[in-house]
Amino acid sequence: MCSTPDVQCQRRLHSNVLPKMSRCIHPKVLNANIREGFCQKLDENDCCLQQNLVDIACITETWLNPLIPSSLTDIDGYVTYRDDGRQGGGVAIFVKEGLLCRLLDLPNVHQFDTLWLLYRHPRMPRELSHVLLGCVYFSQVQVLAK
Repeated sequence: MCSTPDVQCQRRLHSNVLPKMSRCIHPKVLNANIREGFCQKLDENDCCLQQNLVDIACITETWLNPLIPSSLTDIDGYVTYRDDGRQGGGVAIFVKEGLLCRLLDLPNVHQFDTLWLLYRHPRMPRELSHVLLGCVYFSQVQVLAK
């Protein structure tokens, strides 16, 4: 640190702080509850992700089930993770191809529809080296059933 507030000192301080922030990469995340009909809204979802340059999309209430193949729910340019859950629930996460994400198998003690991903980009700020992404859905029907 400088003891006198001269112009050269202020430049050094700002040059050490400002450029680092401008080079950092933060993911652009979309969170949406689409309330059933995921397959019928696939074109709309695709358009929304592409036009808004979304890196990661967390979608709840997909209403998907294991009988619906992934080929019907995939969006070009994205890797799909899904947990079909129970009737009227389900979650999905779409991650732009090439982004470093790892699916985590975390305990689900409350039996909610959940997906957990660990995101890491090489140009994230040092203070924030990883981001834990959780997509969680629970319906009142699930809560009342207990």
